[in-house]
Amino acid sequence: MKLIARVLLPAVTALLAGPGQAQEPVPAALPGVEAQVQQAALGWLKQDIQRRNLTLLRASATVLPNRRPAPACAGPYDITPAETHALTRLRFAVRCPGTGRASVYQVRAAAYAKVLVSARAIQNGEALTPQDVTLAERDLAATPDALTDPADLAQRSSRRTLQPGQVIQKRFLKGTEAVRRGQSVQIVARTGEVEVRAIGTALQGGAQDDVIRVRNASTGKIIHARVSAAGVVEPVGMASTESRTAGSR
Repeated sequence: MKLIARVLLPAVTALLAGPGQAQEPVPAALPGVEAQVQQAALGWLKQDIQRRNLTLLRASATVLPNRRPAPACAGPYDITPAETHALTRLRFAVRCPGTGRASVYQVRAAAYAKVLVSARAIQNGEALTPQDVTLAERDLAATPDALTDPADLAQRSSRRTLQPGQVIQKRFLKGTEAVRRGQSVQIVARTGEVEVRAIGTALQGGAQDDVIRVRNASTGKIIHARVSAAGVVEPVGMASTESRTAGSR
């Protein structure tokens, strides 16, 4: 009899309650702090991929246990990125709105997108073309400097031997050599609209934008110069003054 009473009582109470006495719905419980951090991390990942002009295929975020968890909060936590250098070690600051104290949560993330991979074996020093690569799905957390645009291969060659299917990373590439060691080069120094030229000899080979050592033929002095084009270098640092003086003689 007691069991029947327990079952019928809520139903009877509901029937007796008039329209103005309807019970207010119970608000849904907020997700836990770890779930909120996870959602914040996934949102940051999506924005980061968009900034890099990539299409995010899928992503995941694992929130690691925190020895100093965030205190209970009546509303949603204020969650902001604290460290985002590596996707495998993201850090987010978590605090209740209006408070100064923050707990930091670490997140291991994965983000999959289409990146360039070698379509065949590529030898060390070999110049690359768009025909040497293809697009494949890879985790950006494992290869943060992966290239995605075949146009980035222009005038670039490989620093190492690459196997078929290997991700083309920026650090694996170097510029095609624009100046050879022992080559005669033009030393071009510019100040405003004034341009002075001198002849020199490259003591090192280098690609465009590399800084190499060059001997000024007029003075015999060795300067550091940046390769600006094939057979052309521009002095850097104090060497600019030396080359301008030598070229004006």
